[in-house]
Amino acid sequence: EYYAIKCISRLNLSDYEYESVLSEVAVQSSLNHPNIVAVHDFFEENDSFYLVMELMRGGDLFNRIGTRESYSEKDAREICKNLLLAVQYCHINNVAHCDLK
Repeated sequence: EYYAIKCISRLNLSDYEYESVLSEVAVQSSLNHPNIVAVHDFFEENDSFYLVMELMRGGDLFNRIGTRESYSEKDAREICKNLLLAVQYCHINNVAHCDLK
């Protein structure tokens, strides 16, 4: 199985930014939905945070949309449906998503 690792520098983070990262990791780790990238592990070292996440081949939605000239109505409907199901899941779990991709 393959994973993606997101590295976030801790250098020059304010106390507020530090706590914000920890809060966002806790929230994302608590979510379990097929259309939301899963966080498998999280750790920190001297100068960085590391999030071990599900590997999503093909990039994020914004990049995928930009690589094609057009979408069929069926494909566009499927993308919108999956996006809305993920947002609905977040809202049911009292999470407001502020970075849709």
